[in-house]
Amino acid sequence: MTQPPSEPVPRDAKTAEPVPRDTKTAEPVPPDAEACAVYLKALGDPWRLKIIKGLQAGPLSVSDLTLLLETEIANVSHHLRVLFHAGLVTTQRDGKFVYYHLNRELFHQAGVQQAFDFGCCRFELPSAHGHAPPANP
Repeated sequence: MTQPPSEPVPRDAKTAEPVPRDTKTAEPVPPDAEACAVYLKALGDPWRLKIIKGLQAGPLSVSDLTLLLETEIANVSHHLRVLFHAGLVTTQRDGKFVYYHLNRELFHQAGVQQAFDFGCCRFELPSAHGHAPPANP
């Protein structure tokens, strides 16, 4: 018995890689949706959200964040690595210290309102002082 001819696998025009497909609908997943999923997955941990909140005030080192969050340096390092690989934070070296700050290409501040803009969605953050921004009527 012969197999029916299979449809050609759609490929990305730039990389020639197979186009990712939604596991439920088999529809192609837009590249920006995949990037957005990476960002949101990185933000999906309470420790990482605490780190983001700490970095809202400005750049901090691993040691600074360890003291601020009152946790182990290995815990902070692990979560910073996840945030860095997702592109949510960037680094700047100053001698032997590495300072982490929010990625300015994604993080926007307008008055007291602060948010990550991923292109496919926005992730609004409470102010660095712990007060939520006023609600829009």
